[in-house]
Amino acid sequence: MLALANLKVSLTKNGYIKIADVVRRHPADEIVESTVDKYDGINLAASQVRVILDAEDGRVPEYWDDIKDFGDEAIDAFTFIAILFSHHHLIETLARGAKDDFEGRVQRGWFDSNKEFTNFNYTLASLGLAPYKKNSADVRYDLQPVVYYLLKPYRLVKKLLTAKLERCGWNGRGDLAEACIEAGFHKALAMTPKEFSAWLSGDLKVAKPDAAFGLKHHNLPSTGRRRQPPK
Repeated sequence: MLALANLKVSLTKNGYIKIADVVRRHPADEIVESTVDKYDGINLAASQVRVILDAEDGRVPEYWDDIKDFGDEAIDAFTFIAILFSHHHLIETLARGAKDDFEGRVQRGWFDSNKEFTNFNYTLASLGLAPYKKNSADVRYDLQPVVYYLLKPYRLVKKLLTAKLERCGWNGRGDLAEACIEAGFHKALAMTPKEFSAWLSGDLKVAKPDAAFGLKHHNLPSTGRRRQPPK
């Protein structure tokens, strides 16, 4: 039995999707320190970043360097799933709101606080996955771009999900996809078990999104303290 409750991270410190911008600029071993009051609009808690990156032992996994080979969209999508699968409540909430074809809707009241809902809405909107409506009662989203841009780096996705499952007590035996499905990971991405298994094998057929995806295309107001990046 997987202990999904072991997946926890602070969701009240906003701007965590900006980790992706730091991943672009730094090697893996510099990411954590560079997310704390170094860049304009990026001021996260180091403890929060370590959990998302699976670097609680102080070592950031190499797949955070490797994902750069697949482009900006893949970095953003990879960071998104790292956030999603770092907290059992996010997994359960998106599974609850899942519809069909990678789409879903979550309600403000399903989150532990208004702050957590607003922060997650901000994350979705920062990538172009949903509109940003600060005082809305719910938010509709479409995760197709996340699924699409992680098809090629599926081996890195498997490494990331392995790290998340290991925190839940998984011993690495058996099939990774089956273990993820047992944990409800497929539901959080609004996939069927069959779709999820194909995705983790790089075999899922998904159309390229029509809309622009990623941080560089969606300029939301910064939530961090203003600071100019070093020259």
